Amino acid sequence: MIFDTHMHCDYSCDSEMKFADAIGAAAEQGIGITVTEHWDYDYPTNPEAFIFDIDDYFARLQPLSSDKVLIGIEIGMQTHTAAEDKKVAQAHPFDYV
Repeated sequence: MIFDTHMHCDYSCDSEMKFADAIGAAAEQGIGITVTEHWDYDYPTNPEAFIFDIDDYFARLQPLSSDKVLIGIEIGMQTHTAAEDKKVAQAHPFDYV
């Protein structure tokens, strides 16, 4: 199966797409998706723009998860936040990091 592995929805400040719309569009096209919301502890121009409640994220997305809908995260690549970013990735059951 073909997957779109870079999909932002409800939790990324640069997206207005809703989870349900993304899942519906993927189903219509016969592809899978990996939702990869932005996570960046210290984004240079807006430090709080790319932080969200990961527990809420899983609570909302987990019921929609399947072999065609995977839960991911796109972590910022800043060396000074790498240790905290690693903790976030390891503390949650992401399908894709």
